Amino acid sequence: MMQTAQNTNMVRILIISDIHLWSLPGEHDQYYPIRRKLLDDIKDYADAKGCINHILISGDIANTGAKTEYEKARAFIKDLCLKCQCPEHEVYVVPGNHDKNFNAPQSGIRHLIHAGMSCETTDADKHLYDILQYDVESANLLYSPFKEYHTFAST
Repeated sequence: MMQTAQNTNMVRILIISDIHLWSLPGEHDQYYPIRRKLLDDIKDYADAKGCINHILISGDIANTGAKTEYEKARAFIKDLCLKCQCPEHEVYVVPGNHDKNFNAPQSGIRHLIHAGMSCETTDADKHLYDILQYDVESANLLYSPFKEYHTFAST
């Protein structure tokens, strides 16, 4: 029987979602055992099949959008990259609903803006364009709950 060489030109992309890093110690974090097992499985895969070239984390990196959750996310991603031999600069992230800090100030005004944009009689695209173009204060207010996510994602 003839053996074939492993295809080293294959691009491997790991897509994960909903890692929900908490500001809690590991033993109190309900997702901690799942993430640990994922790291073990990914290492076994990379050892057997080859490195992962790119990682996409598609939402819910944090659980409440807190700065400490993103600090834990950095450590987790660093460990993930080490286990699957993926360069850290090849990690891409997309925010999810848990990446928003729901305790950000002025939530009432933000909810009013969202309600106005979701009204059937409103041209939501034009409304958002107008806010972004002409109302910097409201635009900052809309995006302020993602401040910690933005800091995390841009570093």
